[in-house]
Amino acid sequence: GHEYNIYELAYLNYHSQWVYYMACLIFSIQIILFYVVVNDNMLQYEAAMEQKDSFIILIDLSTTIFIVCFCYGQWTGAQSFLRAAKGVIGQHLVAEDDLVIK
Repeated sequence: GHEYNIYELAYLNYHSQWVYYMACLIFSIQIILFYVVVNDNMLQYEAAMEQKDSFIILIDLSTTIFIVCFCYGQWTGAQSFLRAAKGVIGQHLVAEDDLVIK
């Protein structure tokens, strides 16, 4: 089955302010954490680019591949969710009365 994340719940429960504010709070926390990680890495950019150890390079490449695969999975999951929420499941249209969002 599909486990809904907070953004999907906020989209489906558009009438609930609590879910919307919780989604905004979580998104804000994620943006702050992303900024902290990027800022910290940019401060050490020169040392990272001068790295010649093959094990470190292998870890960097493996991590990059993992992150790209994870992001692609998230993207395709979001696309599937949006198609389902808009009324298209597989190749069949859902009856107008069964739509979650109208």
